[in-house]
Amino acid sequence: SLINTLYALSADLLSKQAHYDWGLRAVKSVLRVAGKLKRAEPKVNEEAILMRALRDFNTPKIPANDIPVFLRLISDLFPGLELATNVDEVLKETAIKVSRKNGFQSEDVFIAKVVQFQELLDVRHSVMLLGPPGAGKSTIYQTLVACKNVDQPKPLCVYEAVNPKAVTSDELYGYMTLSKDWKDGCLSIVMRNMCKCWQPYTSAQTDQWVVLDGDIDAVWI
Repeated sequence: SLINTLYALSADLLSKQAHYDWGLRAVKSVLRVAGKLKRAEPKVNEEAILMRALRDFNTPKIPANDIPVFLRLISDLFPGLELATNVDEVLKETAIKVSRKNGFQSEDVFIAKVVQFQELLDVRHSVMLLGPPGAGKSTIYQTLVACKNVDQPKPLCVYEAVNPKAVTSDELYGYMTLSKDWKDGCLSIVMRNMCKCWQPYTSAQTDQWVVLDGDIDAVWI
């Protein structure tokens, strides 16, 4: 009921964003995060675990202008509860090292987004990185890939980047011809190769991503 109350208030009080999801899918993801946190810290109060899961899972997708409102809702629904954010320190340090190696400034906000991106991937099969041009969206996922491949003889994390605006919808997804023959699209070819571990993909790779790197619109999403 606390989750429903928080999400109902968030839908009413936060700004309207196309990527906001306050429905059952979001509830399921929060419960998965809460379960993971509870297993890691079984002695912590369940209400505190739920508060941390709601805060840490949702803040990465909320714009800066909505963050104070959302955190105030959290504090009102969970009065007196305060837990430090659970950060993967190993990944954080690796991201800093990779950023410096690649000639980037290891700004706190950028490193936090890399860590949050991994946290979302832990509970979602697909994740969107949204922002204006030059915000660092591509660099965030490329940095996380580099973090996973640090000190590895062969890459454990690989990705195939596709610009969805460079091809038609049929060329992207595939289509059925008039004679009922299936014609593969870019995504179906890549997905089949990854699933069957056809070269250059192998079963030793722990992460295989299909990255749609381009403008979002209703035609392909």
